[in-house]
Amino acid sequence: MVKQCLNEFQKACKFTLAAQDKEDAVIAAIAASDAPVSTDLYQAYSSNLRMAIDAVFADGRNADLADLFQANVSRFAAYKSWHATAQVRDALAENGGDADSARRVLHRFNRWQAAEYNTAVSRSRTAKQWARWDNDDDRRLFPNIIWLPSMSATPRELHMRFWNCVWAKGDPFWNTNQPGNLWNCKCDWEQTDEPVTKGNPEATIKHDGLEGNPAKTGEIFTDNCSYVKKANDHSDVHSFYRDIMMEVAKTTDKRVSASINGQQRDVTVNKIGIRESSRHDFGSPDYWLRNELLERIGDYLPKAHYLGTETIDLSHNTGKALKLKEKMRCAHKSRLDIGNKSFLITIFEYRETGELLLYIMSPL
Repeated sequence: MVKQCLNEFQKACKFTLAAQDKEDAVIAAIAASDAPVSTDLYQAYSSNLRMAIDAVFADGRNADLADLFQANVSRFAAYKSWHATAQVRDALAENGGDADSARRVLHRFNRWQAAEYNTAVSRSRTAKQWARWDNDDDRRLFPNIIWLPSMSATPRELHMRFWNCVWAKGDPFWNTNQPGNLWNCKCDWEQTDEPVTKGNPEATIKHDGLEGNPAKTGEIFTDNCSYVKKANDHSDVHSFYRDIMMEVAKTTDKRVSASINGQQRDVTVNKIGIRESSRHDFGSPDYWLRNELLERIGDYLPKAHYLGTETIDLSHNTGKALKLKEKMRCAHKSRLDIGNKSFLITIFEYRETGELLLYIMSPL
């Protein structure tokens, strides 16, 4: 699995683990810029982790869960890239610009990427299994789950006490423990009609960023991971991703279908909606999911539940925002639910033409 990860990492990277010239280009770019996050590193780390999610959800099932995970690993990669960028810059400063020290930093972060990739695959797989098992028919036929032994040649003891133990699907144990909730875990599980085992061990494991049942939380990596916890000032990471969305906005111009007051109508999605949505609440973890949904709004707008219309309040607007809103007849409101997250979508209707424009997606 580690070899597979490194191979996939090389495909995703603009630099590879073996290509010193590419590494040197990244290091030189970091040295020449004061940007807090290297775009090259972010693209490499995020692409690799997104490929891990894609590998599990390639059949197209549980697309909502997959998008929750894609947003989560992209956010994780941004924090990782922030740390890597800072440490490369520090290594250069401390060693008179010596690239060897900076390369050692990159190699260390790349080695960690193997465990992160494997863990993303494992937690995605267990989440997808849980989602498949969580229905009335499966609960009736297979009311329990058995923890299967690890396939690792050198299994760790933390999960060994769970091997071959059976818990009911509804047991709170599964809210905090699953195969994959330790870094590089290779345990497995399966649903079963075997009876619950007596005297099951209690779970007192420190998960270090892998807390919770990902099928329920929508998270592969939590904010308890070291990359997020050790980021003293998160504003650099948030601003970096907001800038990415501003670049996306420049090239976005498409029409998507939506149910508006009982009728299927085309809605324009362009830089106005992307920019307006991306300006707000960018410090929230939900910001990453919102922008993930905006990039695939054609898949999600048809799923939104129509709420009704509102008049447009012009009292607090000036400049371009006021000029735009003065052209509008009304605002259509819809609610989009993704996992345990909800968003309010506001679509403006032009007074003269009746055309529709997605204006903003905001958290509820």
